[in-house]
Amino acid sequence: MLYVLLASTWIAGCDLIFVHILNVPVESILIHTFKGVNFAATTGVLFYLVLRRAYGGWRRAEAERLAVLAASNERFRSLSSRIQTLRESERASISREVHDELGQILTGIKLKVRMIESRLDERDDISLNPQIEDLVEAGEMIDETINAVRRISTGLRPSTLDHLGLATAIRGEAEQFIHRTGVDCRVEIAEPFPELPPVVQTTAFRVCQECLTNVARHSGASRVSVHCRVEEETLELSVADNGAGCPPSVLSAPASLGLIGMRERAEALAGTLDIASSPGSGTTVTLRVPVPSNPEFHTHENPVS
Repeated sequence: MLYVLLASTWIAGCDLIFVHILNVPVESILIHTFKGVNFAATTGVLFYLVLRRAYGGWRRAEAERLAVLAASNERFRSLSSRIQTLRESERASISREVHDELGQILTGIKLKVRMIESRLDERDDISLNPQIEDLVEAGEMIDETINAVRRISTGLRPSTLDHLGLATAIRGEAEQFIHRTGVDCRVEIAEPFPELPPVVQTTAFRVCQECLTNVARHSGASRVSVHCRVEEETLELSVADNGAGCPPSVLSAPASLGLIGMRERAEALAGTLDIASSPGSGTTVTLRVPVPSNPEFHTHENPVS
């Protein structure tokens, strides 16, 4: 509004100067020409000032919006990282309870059954053979249950990840994958492999675990290769298969919760997750995560405490 008032004052003032001070006749071609040029020039300057002010306001508003968005993204990453940390801590706690308490109880039951079986077997009574066979069968069922408890405990949180490190945990996961599926899985890990912060180890292991699970469920692959290395303070993990692959629509689908979870894990550590796949050409998942030297990252997650 101020610009319009100033422009109007300028135009009216110029007219007054020409007519009343310079005594130029109103009918003069010179004054009509000047009025036209003055009006056009003033209007152009007015539009320039208005647009400049509007553009400056838009730039400030856009900068504020981007700042708010960046702050929201940072809060989301922090929240996502915290949730992942709590989830892994809870998994570790459940894994210990299942392995220690339930495993010990089953082992005690197994010993009791073996003891009863031995006592009955010492009596040399043929009539007790059916009961002895039932006890033997019960002992075998207990053994299967103990193995199932170990598998569940390892699936929740492999102890090798906390005690022996990421490299050993990945090799162990690959061995289990081969045992479950029969698919050839080759692991290449650059040696010597450095000690990594727990939160980085957990992220890399869970991404590798999810990739192998997807291969077993969907790809129909006959060969999988896992590569892991640390160079220039960056952890790089890649899992590639020769399976059926998948179209881009599946990779970006909201229902692909496993892929979303992997991306969230990577973004929580300021990393990236790249997925290269096309129908009939297999899939390659590459995780890159910076390995911080800040000691705070080493204590950010402590699932074994």
